[in-house]
Amino acid sequence: MTLHLPIVYRRAAVCRLLTIFVFSLFSNLVHAQEPRKDSRADGRLEIRPLVPGQPIPEEIWNRTFTLHYFDGGTKEVKFSDFRGKTILLDFWSTGCVSCIKGIPKMERYQRHYKDELVVLLVNSKRNKDTPERIANRFKVYKEVNKYVPELPTILDDTIFTALLPHNTIPNIAWINQDGIYLANTMSGLVSEKQLEEVVKTGNANLIHNGVMENHGRRTETPPLVDTVGLTSVSLFASYIPKYLSVYPNLVHKNGTSFYQFVNQDLAMVLFFAFGEELDGYRWNDYVFESDLKENLRDKALFGTRNADMYSYQFFIRDSVDQATAQKILKENFKRTFGFTVERKTGVVDVYRLELTKAITNIMTKNEMAIVSVQSADYPVMYVNTPLSIVVGNLYYWLDRPLVIDDADKEKMNQLYVDLTIPANFDKLPLDERLAYLEKHGIKLIPTRTTKEYPVFMRKSI
Repeated sequence: MTLHLPIVYRRAAVCRLLTIFVFSLFSNLVHAQEPRKDSRADGRLEIRPLVPGQPIPEEIWNRTFTLHYFDGGTKEVKFSDFRGKTILLDFWSTGCVSCIKGIPKMERYQRHYKDELVVLLVNSKRNKDTPERIANRFKVYKEVNKYVPELPTILDDTIFTALLPHNTIPNIAWINQDGIYLANTMSGLVSEKQLEEVVKTGNANLIHNGVMENHGRRTETPPLVDTVGLTSVSLFASYIPKYLSVYPNLVHKNGTSFYQFVNQDLAMVLFFAFGEELDGYRWNDYVFESDLKENLRDKALFGTRNADMYSYQFFIRDSVDQATAQKILKENFKRTFGFTVERKTGVVDVYRLELTKAITNIMTKNEMAIVSVQSADYPVMYVNTPLSIVVGNLYYWLDRPLVIDDADKEKMNQLYVDLTIPANFDKLPLDERLAYLEKHGIKLIPTRTTKEYPVFMRKSI
């Protein structure tokens, strides 16, 4: 199964004059915080790390910070200026491309909740970013995407980095309108629904991921269950907080076999269990029996939620090969999830894709790339995104598989578009959905064809 990353980046040459110009905007940057003279004997503020549920200390509210804007401006603020609002601290660095690519999404949140929300970028002192490094990083986005971030950033941060501990970026710290620290979450798991709940109620179902236990040593991630005294075990588990994802690896030690993966979405788990059946196919090719599609499609398209992450462990006091471990995983999957996957050949109702001239209407404007896939209740937004990714996600709104000619596949990889799928699009009559797509140059023609395909079928438990 081919995995498609949500964003494809492109670079362009940048002139030396622009480098000098942007560098000058940051040449006068100073440390974001100066030490308090009354905090410790050495004059520095003593920071005690918070845990979720604790309030932001008064000495933090009373601190003055320098906000740096990417157009070169600065502004002195007291943190208490933001009291009474929901605050998101977005920790980032110039060496983290995904951090920078996530800024436009955070800017959308700020614009939407302009009176109730404050989003601040925070660049830790431990990143060792310099004005020159910042200038060099953002000159590319200014030239290629005409993009200069709107949000301000705190530079050389030492306070929030210590107050709200984390060891991965991008990372978002949540503070509600009552000044209560709620959680540090992975940036990719921030959803519009969660933000709306926090803004309205002061709380949401946030999974705290502060200091990740297996950061820098994923191959040493401990087992899900202790194997002492066990002859064998094969089990699935739900999302495990404070652990980065781990891909499966079969390890032999002292006559035992150990196979485990951690915090993987459903698409990956399916690939691990049914790699042979799904090889060469993607969700637009799948055929579903019964009501499986309705049960699985949310987990597939909106699968970045913690609730749809899975972990697995297999252990046996014997030496088994990779094929045996895979077979045991597959059988356990069938028992746990109640369905299986097989390949079949036959006549299938499909849509055949035709790209029309109207596709020019959604050609990208070369803005910063955004893929915003939250839930069916919110619009799905694609900005400066390969058409192949947009079409690859259409299975959620279609009633049958999609057939694409090889020539169109290649064309879609080269064609970047801006397209928004409206909220609750799946609830519209099918003919209205097809008409909307055709209006934007994606014409889907119902037909029948004989082909090989993977079919998802209910399995007796």
